[in-house]
Amino acid sequence: MSGDTDVVAFVEGVINLRRWMQMRTPRGNSEIAQDLLVLVAYGTLVGQPVSVKALVAELPHSEAGVRKQLALCRSEGWVEYRVHPGDGRVRVLIASRKLLDFFRHYRDATKQHLKATLT
Repeated sequence: MSGDTDVVAFVEGVINLRRWMQMRTPRGNSEIAQDLLVLVAYGTLVGQPVSVKALVAELPHSEAGVRKQLALCRSEGWVEYRVHPGDGRVRVLIASRKLLDFFRHYRDATKQHLKATLT
């Protein structure tokens, strides 16, 4: 559509950011892994770590798929299990330093893309 060059540039920026994330996270083409990493990082950063059960319920993917990707993310050092401080029966997920550093870099890349796209 003519006249939408700014929208085209913005969408190209979104595509580039998705590719940036895909190249740097486990199984980059897996939306399941990306979705769970976002939720685990957010929960850690706001001081409300998510339980495995809550993660499975929250994500719009099969339980088997979420659990498989979670195991892979954990084995590669992206997330860690901890016992919930208030209930020893519940395991919560904590973002590793690796994951938190990733999101700091992702934030910086996003700022660069948006600055280039929106100016």
